[in-house]
Amino acid sequence: MPVYSGVALSKNPVTGGDEVVVEAVSGLGTQLVQSGRTPHRWVNKWGNWLEKPRESGLPDSVVDEIIAGTRQIALKLRYPVDLEWVWSGKRLYWVQARKITSLNHRNVYSNYIPREMLPGMIKPLIFSVNIPLLNSVWIEMLESITGKLGIAPEDLAKSFYYRVYFNMGKLGDVFEAWAFHANRSR
Repeated sequence: MPVYSGVALSKNPVTGGDEVVVEAVSGLGTQLVQSGRTPHRWVNKWGNWLEKPRESGLPDSVVDEIIAGTRQIALKLRYPVDLEWVWSGKRLYWVQARKITSLNHRNVYSNYIPREMLPGMIKPLIFSVNIPLLNSVWIEMLESITGKLGIAPEDLAKSFYYRVYFNMGKLGDVFEAWAFHANRSR
């Protein structure tokens, strides 16, 4: 019989923020899911507490272990995870792992960066040849650092009214992969 049970998410499912969210109840996890019992909640962003209960009964060392384990599992799987765990009072057990499917990634385009590199109007023929070629080179360089990103050259930039706009959501994915790589090499 578990002393504590709960869930851990490697990303905040509401905001998409790079935060580990841990929720816990005493006893079986069915109290959390089926009975609707209000859990204790921790939110940790890059080692800093954004939210932490005053008293929970779950030792801080176990919460730290859950947070570290959640980050490590997400790093190995290379996608945001929703984990279920139980603590026996002596040992932490991971009982289920699945991808967080509720994250919405919207494409947000900006020409703030490209207008410095590509000032002026870019004709459609020039865009159709040069931008996919340049984006392929950028992606190849970035993947040499981060590993496979799964970004297509045509997803990195678009042309609107003869101006180049970068997909900031995809650049965010690049920086996230870079952060994963940096944390893994520590």
